Amino acid sequence: MLTFGIKNTVDKQLFFREPFSQKYTLTIRTDVMAGSLPIQTVTEIRWDLRVLRVEEEETEIEVLTLDNELIETNNPYLRDLARMNQAFARMYSEIRVTVDRSGQVIRVLNEEVIRKKWAATKREMEAIDQQSNAIRGIVQMNDDIFTSPEKIVEAVQHNEFFDLYFNQVYGRRIPGETPPKTKWNQFQQVKVEWGYDLGADTPLPAAGNVHAVSVDVKGYPLTRLDKTWIKKAYGAFQNIDLERLQPRLSELGKYAIEPKTGRLKEAYLLKEEVADPQLVFSKMEYTLTSQT
Repeated sequence: MLTFGIKNTVDKQLFFREPFSQKYTLTIRTDVMAGSLPIQTVTEIRWDLRVLRVEEEETEIEVLTLDNELIETNNPYLRDLARMNQAFARMYSEIRVTVDRSGQVIRVLNEEVIRKKWAATKREMEAIDQQSNAIRGIVQMNDDIFTSPEKIVEAVQHNEFFDLYFNQVYGRRIPGETPPKTKWNQFQQVKVEWGYDLGADTPLPAAGNVHAVSVDVKGYPLTRLDKTWIKKAYGAFQNIDLERLQPRLSELGKYAIEPKTGRLKEAYLLKEEVADPQLVFSKMEYTLTSQT
């Protein structure tokens, strides 16, 4: 009876079932207002995903970042910041790991390659401006990451690929709810506990003639957004009347996944945090497409 229950749960999940290779392009559109500072950007990232080995409890994958470019921005200063971010992103341009069905990183298999890339990046950053407190702080933070394999696993897990590709969809019962997940709000000031509802246009397990299952993702905050939370989240912004803020947080996504292999064909995700529609808001729109 227990075995049947476990099997039935697995049948209701989407995850990697066969090796495959696929190139992807991610377009990120950002529209942020933090008091008097408007920020609009368009960024494009290209990845080459290779699913190398699929076993019952883990899958070995390789993720290569082919390109990471700031396409558009309303603020020239952001181009300088983007170049710095790209330099740090090169540390994780080659990632080889094992993951579980949900995309959680189990082991980093090319840890030494990442360490060498960090050593080169560190020299580059220190050469830019040895007097910059910001750069010294970033260098120290990354030095701390490389003190243990566990911290490297955690850093890789926070790579944008894993956050977007697997999201809350892979390795979860569909339809269903996911376990609560805690993460920073979009302004990186305070943490929020999230819940997610998953639904699909096709019952799982999918029939053999189904080429793609469309999964709807709806995220909502479980944390109470009271006055204390509002002060932590937006208290650093100048000339903002905290009393009149009414935060609204949401995540809406749609994922098209090939059930036979677990290959993601395309995805769309919209993350919104609106405390004031004129003064304090953040909208992040992600569009992921596969390349033939």
